[in-house]
Amino acid sequence: MQLMFKRVQRFRSAWLTAAFLVVSGGAMAQPSLPSAVVVNGPVGPLTAGELDFVVRERVPADKRAEFWSSPEQVTRLATGVYAQRVMAADAAKEKLDQSPQGQTYLRLSRDRAMAELLMQERVKAAAPSEEAQKAFAQSEYKAKPERFTTPEEVHVRHILLPVAKDGSDAAAVKTKAEALLAELRKGANFEELAKTRSGDPGSASKGGDLGVFTRGRMVPEFEKAAFA
Repeated sequence: MQLMFKRVQRFRSAWLTAAFLVVSGGAMAQPSLPSAVVVNGPVGPLTAGELDFVVRERVPADKRAEFWSSPEQVTRLATGVYAQRVMAADAAKEKLDQSPQGQTYLRLSRDRAMAELLMQERVKAAAPSEEAQKAFAQSEYKAKPERFTTPEEVHVRHILLPVAKDGSDAAAVKTKAEALLAELRKGANFEELAKTRSGDPGSASKGGDLGVFTRGRMVPEFEKAAFA
C-alpha cells in the first residue's frame, strides 16, 4: 500500500512538472522544429516532433489548426503523453517489460505500429505526384474542354408593363415605360419600382427578380435585351 502511494505521488509530480513546462514554453502553434524540446522532466525530453506525431494520430486533420491554437489542449495532451512515458519508465524499472505479459504487449504494440506505418507508406507510394496530377488535368481539359466551360449567364430583374391583346393601349404603356426609365436614370431604386409598378405579381414581390438565365431559356426578344 505504501509502495503504491509513493508511485502515485511520483507520477503526479511528473505530470505537474510537464504541465508547467509546456505552459511556460508557450506551446501555442504547431512546432516547426521536430527536435525542439516541448517538455523536459525526470525521464528525458518530449520533443515537438514526437508531440506532432501523437497529434496526427489522435486529432482529425480539419481540427489540428484549432488544436494548436489552444494552449489548454496542447498542454493537456503533452502532459498526458509525458505522464505515460513516466509510467513506462516505472514499469521498466520494475522489469515489467521482461515479464511474459510485458513481452506480449510489446510485441503486439510493435506489430500494430509497423503495420500502420507500412499502410501509410503504401498509400503514399500509390498516390500520384503533383506533376502527374497536373498532367492528367491538362490532358482532360484538352480532350474535353466543353466540360470545363461555364455557359454565359445573366441575372435578370424586370418590371412588366402589360399591353392589351389588341394593342389599343400600346402608346400609353410606352409612355409609362419611358417615365419609369427616366426615374431609374435619376437614381430611383429598381426593386422598389418593381414592387409598386410591375404587372408581374410573381416577381414584383421580389423586386422584379427572375433569377439567373443562360442563353436559350428566354423568349428571343427578352434574351436579346438581357444579354445586350
